[in-house]
Amino acid sequence: MTLVCEKWTADVTNTLSGKRGRIWCGPYALATVSGMPYQTVYEKGDYVAKCMREERHWRRGRDFTARATGGWHPEEMSEIANIYCDVELGKWKAIEKSKHEPSATKGVMLGRLDFYVPPMRLFIVEISGHYVTVDTRDWTVICNNVQQWTPLKESKFSRRKVKNVCRVRYIHDNLK
Repeated sequence: MTLVCEKWTADVTNTLSGKRGRIWCGPYALATVSGMPYQTVYEKGDYVAKCMREERHWRRGRDFTARATGGWHPEEMSEIANIYCDVELGKWKAIEKSKHEPSATKGVMLGRLDFYVPPMRLFIVEISGHYVTVDTRDWTVICNNVQQWTPLKESKFSRRKVKNVCRVRYIHDNLK
């Protein structure tokens, strides 16, 4: 995979030990769009996520689906972004597949997202238990596994189904 251009990527070194630990996709996506270091987003956001998770457990019972994303649901991501990251996220929306598109699969694949979202915007996309950041100005994607901007069609997640899409309304100056 090739590096498309020099854009902002989140700083993932641990400020206490100077080493790289486990990097979760939810905090990494928010750190990428906010311009904050990953460790700061993770520490501040984890408290909010735990509080919201306790409330959710009382309402709906235990939920183990958020484990793969660092424990952050889409509602928690929006709350954390608005409180700590100086980023305004839009509503999380599911993308419906077009009736006119012939395909054997149900749902929209990440590699075909360019047919469903408008260009010149920044999105956080939830795909099958994972979060990625998609920049539709040049159709590139970044995630915590690769940590560099790669073309959307060449991404290792291009064949994964898109669950929800959230437009980032305010972005950090490094991404403009």
